[in-house]
Amino acid sequence: MLALQLHSGDYLAFSKHVTATATAAAAKCSPITTSLPSQIEHLLHWFQTELSPPLLALLGLSVLSGGLACLLGLRVSVNEFSLHLFYRNRLVRTFLGASNINARTNISTRRPDPFTGFTLDDDHYLGSLRQGKFDGPYPMWCTALNLTGGEDLAWQKRKASSFIYSPLFCGWDYMPTSTARIKGNAYREVAACTDVGESSGEGYGGKGGAPLIGTAMAASGAAVSPNWGYHTKPAVAALLAIFNVRIGWWAGNPLDPVGYKKYAPGIAYFLSELLGSANEEKEYVYLSDGGNFENLGLYELVRRRVKYIIVCDADSDPDYEFGDLANAIEKCRVDFGVQIEMNDYTKIAPDEKTRRSATHFAIGMIHYLPQTAAEEAQGTSPGVLLYIKSSITGDEPAQVLGQQSAGSRFPHDETLNQFFNETQFEAYRALGEHMGAFLETRYTLFLTSNGGTMPAPAGMAPEQRAEFVRMFFNSFLIKAWTDPSLLGTIVTPAKKES
Repeated sequence: MLALQLHSGDYLAFSKHVTATATAAAAKCSPITTSLPSQIEHLLHWFQTELSPPLLALLGLSVLSGGLACLLGLRVSVNEFSLHLFYRNRLVRTFLGASNINARTNISTRRPDPFTGFTLDDDHYLGSLRQGKFDGPYPMWCTALNLTGGEDLAWQKRKASSFIYSPLFCGWDYMPTSTARIKGNAYREVAACTDVGESSGEGYGGKGGAPLIGTAMAASGAAVSPNWGYHTKPAVAALLAIFNVRIGWWAGNPLDPVGYKKYAPGIAYFLSELLGSANEEKEYVYLSDGGNFENLGLYELVRRRVKYIIVCDADSDPDYEFGDLANAIEKCRVDFGVQIEMNDYTKIAPDEKTRRSATHFAIGMIHYLPQTAAEEAQGTSPGVLLYIKSSITGDEPAQVLGQQSAGSRFPHDETLNQFFNETQFEAYRALGEHMGAFLETRYTLFLTSNGGTMPAPAGMAPEQRAEFVRMFFNSFLIKAWTDPSLLGTIVTPAKKES
């Protein structure tokens, strides 16, 4: 930097000198008027003389690659080259392909590809599970709608909200922090299906893009993605995106009047994954594992004020910290004002020496807030929660106990282990069957001791089954709330003080 101190006369003379010098320099540097082809020739000549052949080749390859990426981005959606479809196809083959049989002849009609083993008719539209076409329970798949970017400060910690897939509606409960942010309906209807299983009409996903059961399963289990709820960090997101560790799913935004009818976005949305920035402002929203928000599915059932709830906690929790249960209870309390009171669930944790648990079960009371004047006056009866957690009590079959060898994490293998062999898969299935059979046995003993009998499920009408479920919760589980021995829980007597 140069500083000059001048008097008024000196300043005037100096300014005239600078002006004259600048004018002369401008005259010498006046632009040369040339034609456009001549300028292109000069540019090409500069490239040929100033750049070496390797640099020219690298520049040309970069331009070609960029152009090819833009071209493919217009034709191939960002979902197509992620790992989501790889994951979805294998889930469908495992859980839906095995049941792809003719209900009348009990013979499989699958015609799989001879190389991959996949077939399109293993999967089904969500609309095919509507009541009247499907006699089973009403299913919901819970995913996490990622809100890792945006201006709403309320999502800075959670970085996600709960998004559901169901046979009737797909969407989420949009809770803006101000009236200026209200945009519209956050649920969209799913198109119904014809008798042959084809999607009819146009609903969420648009014509030809109606959601499939496989898509709902894969999105709800997309545990590792660049945007994955409260785990999201920009540096990790960039790393996962670059190496294509992307199991999440871009879906149409139910808030967008046009976007909810679309199937999948172009390559531009890859930048949102690369930067770890997804929100509800665009035509598409990014969905990942429901556990990135709440892992038990309890949140959506409490939102709907379900009276009787069974939760199966099969999370990898070798230290029995019950983090998923605590997270669900906290979110229900904060968002809905619903208190869930659990009995001593810590008895599920195994003894340090024997590695055996006292029970598989715990019971909770769900205290819903009154919604009507009658409920305000009379109060609301609490809902009942049956909590079942993967655990070993010692009376399991040999194939289950044998899996818990020294150094084994069973029954708490990590989700990253996606390559179970037949023995591991069968051990988990047998453990779940054992816990269900044990619960049935304890309930049968309870009925017998009170002069009742266990009815045959095959001969029960739907109304009778509903009444049977109410009896199981209202009579058996509520009593087990105060008397854990009804569930086979080993109650340790209190030590007497000397």
